[in-house]
Amino acid sequence: MNEGFLGKFSFGGERAATDDHPVVLHYLPLASTVTAKLEPGTLLKSTDVPGATVTIGESNTGVTAATVDAATFAAKAATTTGSFAFSYDTEWKLSGSAATIADYGISLTGSPVSGDTLTVTLAVADVAYEAFLSTDEGEPVAVVDLPCDPTGDKGEKSVCAVVHGTVKTRLLKTGDAVAPTGGQIAALARHGVFAV
Repeated sequence: MNEGFLGKFSFGGERAATDDHPVVLHYLPLASTVTAKLEPGTLLKSTDVPGATVTIGESNTGVTAATVDAATFAAKAATTTGSFAFSYDTEWKLSGSAATIADYGISLTGSPVSGDTLTVTLAVADVAYEAFLSTDEGEPVAVVDLPCDPTGDKGEKSVCAVVHGTVKTRLLKTGDAVAPTGGQIAALARHGVFAV
């Protein structure tokens, strides 16, 4: 299946999708953590991409502007959503505890003075996809249908994946090359992708 020769180009390979049921394929955006090739049959999970805004206090006299790196802030806060109020007296504090602003990915314009405040609002800005590992606690939501190579100068930024329909059980594997468990296959079915 899917083998052929066209002029000087050859093409081949096996897809994860089957002809047993109409298949819905989507090109899903890859997470920035995907640095290795993805083969057909690899289970995928969704991951939230954080977005953040920072607002300075209206009565600030020292700090006149601020920026925040959303990924750094989300990693430090260990969440992708929420509102976080920082205040300055002799040091920056978050919820009454000392906080190093730079550790949260916040850059300031101006020098803080007592009474200055910052509020960071963290929200999910997008959803990206990466390989589901055998040790992951979440659920797989899609299956890679065509080989995907995100490496190199012209690395792919999205992956062709089955988001609804049937896939070949014998091709299914996790991102760490482990056959999925019955529970993981059942979780995939809950998302509309059925192994046959």
